[in-house]
Amino acid sequence: MTPTEAADREQIRRFQDRLRVVSEAARTFAEATTDYTRLLDGVARTLSDVLKDACSVFLLTEDAGRVQAVALHANEPLALGQIRQMFLGAPLVLAEQPALRNVLETGRSFLVPRVDSLGPREDTTPGQVTWQRKLGLHSFLVVALRARGRAMGVLTLGRFRPGAPPFDEDDRELAESLAVHASLAIENAQLYAAAQDARRLAERAEEVIRKDHAERLRAQAALDESEGRLRRTLDNMLEGYTILGRDLRYLYVNETGARHARLAKKELLGRTPMELFPDFESTGMYALLRRCLQENTAVHTEEDLTHLDGTKGFFEVSVQPTPEGLVVLSMDTTEKRRAAQARESLEEQLRQSQKMDAVGRLAGGVAHDFNNLLSVILGYGESVLLGLGDDDPLRDDVEEINKAARRAAELTRQLLMFSRQQVIEAQNLDLNAVLRDMEKMLRRILGEQLQLTVVLEPTLGHVRADRGNIEQVIMNLMVNARDAMPTGGKLTIETENVVLDESFVRVHLGTEPGPYVLLAVTDTGIGMDRATRLRIFEPFFTTKGPGQGTGLGLSTVFGIVKQSGGGVWVYSEPGRGTTFKVYLPRVEEAARANAPVGGAIPFDLRGSETILLVEDEEAVRIVARRILERYGYQVQVAQNASEAFALLEQRHEPVHLLLTDVVMPFMSGAELAAQLLARWPDLKVLYMSGYTGGSVVSHGPLETSASFLQKPFTSESLARKVRSVLDAVVA
Repeated sequence: MTPTEAADREQIRRFQDRLRVVSEAARTFAEATTDYTRLLDGVARTLSDVLKDACSVFLLTEDAGRVQAVALHANEPLALGQIRQMFLGAPLVLAEQPALRNVLETGRSFLVPRVDSLGPREDTTPGQVTWQRKLGLHSFLVVALRARGRAMGVLTLGRFRPGAPPFDEDDRELAESLAVHASLAIENAQLYAAAQDARRLAERAEEVIRKDHAERLRAQAALDESEGRLRRTLDNMLEGYTILGRDLRYLYVNETGARHARLAKKELLGRTPMELFPDFESTGMYALLRRCLQENTAVHTEEDLTHLDGTKGFFEVSVQPTPEGLVVLSMDTTEKRRAAQARESLEEQLRQSQKMDAVGRLAGGVAHDFNNLLSVILGYGESVLLGLGDDDPLRDDVEEINKAARRAAELTRQLLMFSRQQVIEAQNLDLNAVLRDMEKMLRRILGEQLQLTVVLEPTLGHVRADRGNIEQVIMNLMVNARDAMPTGGKLTIETENVVLDESFVRVHLGTEPGPYVLLAVTDTGIGMDRATRLRIFEPFFTTKGPGQGTGLGLSTVFGIVKQSGGGVWVYSEPGRGTTFKVYLPRVEEAARANAPVGGAIPFDLRGSETILLVEDEEAVRIVARRILERYGYQVQVAQNASEAFALLEQRHEPVHLLLTDVVMPFMSGAELAAQLLARWPDLKVLYMSGYTGGSVVSHGPLETSASFLQKPFTSESLARKVRSVLDAVVA
């Protein structure tokens, strides 16, 4: 594990710990809403336990000019006794407490990591001096309690224990999160208390009505006012407040509860959830309500609910049994859940991207070294064949060796595509034209049992990519779709101009906003589960049986698309088919055909020119020299740039071509070519490499196929490239 990965994992672990603490605290606060004293004590106790020292809860008095301590807690009994002695008396006057007043007015928390670092200050009060000198206070944090923009009070947290670390920004963030939930719980408790007062007033009014006909009208007015106040109080709650009978019939629901059900109050009252929501009896919510009735126990949990329009919502619910039935408090957490899911998706994409990059680097390195070995095998194999007669018994064996080497070369080429270390011959392409040229062949590959539909955007923009690579992307996606529909089905290919905005980029790691061309391939096949989707682009991963595939098809697609500056995503579910969406950056310049360098490839591959061969691998250097000399060329060899410079300085005859490896110690092939061309501008250059992770690719894709030779090479491919570059006409 790299230090960066370890740091990322530690950051995720700390984030998950904070989420767990906030979730547990929110549940504790919600469960204590009906007991105001227990709630305030729970707030102080929870923050004290979480942040490992003293916490005090101060609430504004009615005149709003003072704050009164209502709950205190500390882990150290001595500190707790001293704090209670100091604060459980007269309220604090805000005019004498500038720090508290500022937190209440602005809502911004106040963090002092080290009290002794403050020095003399104008706003330092005698009480603060006492806290520091007498009680041992060395760090403190003040956080606002606010609900719906209204200041309610403050939480003060102090570090008194010697050796305890000072509060930091993580503590501030955690305390602010807990303060939000505490504020909501306190406000709901106050509303609940007000509702209880209103109910008691109504009960007293009813008693008066029974005793006097003379007082009935006044009592009825008081009752109406009390009930109206109760309704307004309940409708102003942030949580849904619902009363269900023992048959689960709606007896009362406030405005928030009706919004949670996405129905009007009049549609709910007198009816049951079983009548209103499809398959409600099979949901976890129904089981929860029945259990609370049967066991007469309160429950706090999170449940999902499918609305009438088919959408799913998530709710935190607290259910309290009563003699009449059940009281249900609900809070809509759908958006919070969606945000958490989006965050989890991005974290998963990050882990997948890091894994793919690591596998790509490994694959590229292996392919590079293997290509050098294959170049040697092919070179010597062809040399042996030249010395064997047509009836030689060894000829068939040597030809099989060469065939196996060529098949291995194809596998390494696919690995290079996946690792994005393949030289691309970029040109501006019309993707529609590429598909039209391939359509007849694609229909033959699919066969008669599969229905192909091609939907092309008439005004499709152009992309800059390697045509051969793009054709391979299309082919691999088609073959993958065909194999996913063994009993037949439909396959649709679509192209479209799209613009990726910030909202898309936020949930799709590695993309940039802007104009793109979309290629979508959709099948009606067997689909994939999540575990398969996570591995679908890994090299050598396949769901096919042994001997039925290499597992490099989709990894090749991934590498080509990434190297072309785009992205690819898969959408699939078991039994519901699959869609691959490929996004390639759109370019304004129109597509044009690239003319072959130097015209047609000459039939005669022999030559007599002088070639400077620079290659750090001795075995490759030897076999390349033998091939070139067999075709008649004069070959000078060097194993690095220093030897190449020294050799040219000693020569008086011209060198016609530099044939150099791309990646070499000390100086790359591209840097060597640049310095030689500065002195000998007529020198022709041909690069070769088993991969292109070096200087050439870092300066952009090579413009012509004649300027690069991919290892491993055969005798003929090397001779053709050399002859093509030497005969090229410089414009």
